[in-house]
Amino acid sequence: MEIHSTKDYSMFKIADYNREINGGHVRTLEKAITLKNLLSNNPIKVSKDFVVLDGQHRLMAAKALELPIFYEIHEELDDESVIFLNISRKWGHQDFLNYYCKKGYPEYIKLRDFCKKQEIHLKIALNVMGGSGHSGFYQFRIGNYVFEEEAFGLHIPMLWDTIHYLRAKLGRRDTQYLTSLKFWKALLILVTHAEFSERRWKKNREKFVSDFTQKVHTIDYVNLFFTVYNYGAHKETRITPQEED
Repeated sequence: MEIHSTKDYSMFKIADYNREINGGHVRTLEKAITLKNLLSNNPIKVSKDFVVLDGQHRLMAAKALELPIFYEIHEELDDESVIFLNISRKWGHQDFLNYYCKKGYPEYIKLRDFCKKQEIHLKIALNVMGGSGHSGFYQFRIGNYVFEEEAFGLHIPMLWDTIHYLRAKLGRRDTQYLTSLKFWKALLILVTHAEFSERRWKKNREKFVSDFTQKVHTIDYVNLFFTVYNYGAHKETRITPQEED
């Protein structure tokens, strides 16, 4: 593959479906390039129409430093190729979500709107509504994600009710863990139980507010939640985590 170089940065096009330019990352690259310029060893990849498929941050750094940018023209690649060029480690889940939303993928648009409406972090939504695990995340990255709100959406009010209640009761203590993935997954296991009683949960959590401290593992939260829930209950009405099918 022939490598070209230029200082005419205007010849390149930044696709609106690519991830947003991270100013901090550009500045970090500028510092690194100033110490040791390896741009010629790592050319950016562009399509035949000079759309940047890989290396937009390097391009911005070279432009800021007024240095030549090195590039390869990949005539066989199109705008969809940006996904596969960034599928290993360069893009985060939010980057992939933004990309597919801009490309009009309905399942991703529903996921984005759901997270915004319910104030849920994307990582939590993916873990509790499909897309978790290596295979699940891979499918999310290549555009095959299917939004499944039914298994989760109806329980959002109860989850937020518990979080807001504990925040209010715990006062000025650090409560960031209340919106962690571990806390959410454990609480979801409780509230989705077939015999879960909202009334019992609200009554018992009042008695054990001080026990709702940060835990190391998801199972620690699960054990806490079920212990609190079962307090004062007869043996036949106590519940335990349900095994997954």
